[in-house]
Amino acid sequence: MGLTIHGPRRLSQLERDAVSLVFGDSESFSDENLHDVVRIQVVNSLVSGNDEAEGDQANGLIRISKRQHPYTDDIDHSNTRGNTDLWKPGNLYYLDTFIHEAAHWWQKDQNRYTDRTPDYDFDYDMVRDLDFPCKEGHAAAVAVAFILSWQLRYRPTNQNVDLTHSPRFKPEFVGKVNRYEEIRNIATQSGSNNPPAGRHVTRTKAQQLLDAFNILLDQLNGN
Repeated sequence: MGLTIHGPRRLSQLERDAVSLVFGDSESFSDENLHDVVRIQVVNSLVSGNDEAEGDQANGLIRISKRQHPYTDDIDHSNTRGNTDLWKPGNLYYLDTFIHEAAHWWQKDQNRYTDRTPDYDFDYDMVRDLDFPCKEGHAAAVAVAFILSWQLRYRPTNQNVDLTHSPRFKPEFVGKVNRYEEIRNIATQSGSNNPPAGRHVTRTKAQQLLDAFNILLDQLNGN
């Protein structure tokens, strides 16, 4: 179980679905479809400065760190939404990292957000006015919008949306959704269907949170 190290490959159908949900057909901002340009590779680990990175992107190659995704299933070229545990937190975390790095590809294609200052935080005003101080804050916002969009699109309507973000690298970690102030302030909901350590919100609340990203998502789709 877990991710296996492999060489560069084309996106799986699962990853293509994730890209389509956030970036649309992607042809609105590139001569080639993002699906057909980006490649993905799983490596044992990635070093960024003095830290170990979760992923990186260069020239259309997205690399994912196996060590930083210990609870992710082995996602490869054969994965689809039909044969993948979509709600396993480790798999959501993998897709969170993947979309974050895909956003960097978009930035490079658009020649935007070139400041590499490692500021991942953002707030309501930024996602409404697209006023991001650097590329990492923008990519972080795109990834949070993805976590909300993915679950609202594909989760059964009787299930709440999982926004668990702490403690990191535990089985219940779904992604870095705590980077959005409104999500950080949501109290943990208790109930028989929710794990005690989890942070779940109703679909109504999740949709309200996602609505704040509408301008951002319209930009990614070229609208």
